[in-house]
Amino acid sequence: MKVQILALVMTFLIASIGYVVYDDNSETNEEILILQEYEWMDVNQFHDTMGSGYENTTDWVINTTGVISITIDLDCFFDTQDDLTGYVNISILDNDSLVWSDTTSNSTDYTVNHAVSGDSNLTIRVRAVGSDTYPEHDFADWFVVGLTATLTNR
Repeated sequence: MKVQILALVMTFLIASIGYVVYDDNSETNEEILILQEYEWMDVNQFHDTMGSGYENTTDWVINTTGVISITIDLDCFFDTQDDLTGYVNISILDNDSLVWSDTTSNSTDYTVNHAVSGDSNLTIRVRAVGSDTYPEHDFADWFVVGLTATLTNR
């Protein structure tokens, strides 16, 4: 019985020493640093009643390792004509590899986080299809894409 009590006391003693010696400040609490910030906007209003396409791209060359947080604000209007509705497709590519993409005809917001390492060529691509509305309507199809991006060290 004495051996069992001694083993139990030793277990508690070792556990308490481990708890006291453990320094939670020894973990890396490296501050998150903003390395780069980027803003971009794209706007288009369609003027062809037969429907037309649109494409625009922008590139952001990143020469460091980190995490990029991208916020996309899409405001748009696409009128339904004969069961056809225009749309906007926003895609993010990293060195020509698709990272994220979405297609919509509605105003919406997106947040995309992506880890980059070294020589990344980030491409933001906007493709859209739309048309001018019928004469009895006031507005043609249109969209506004606002993008902000923050590159941090982690």
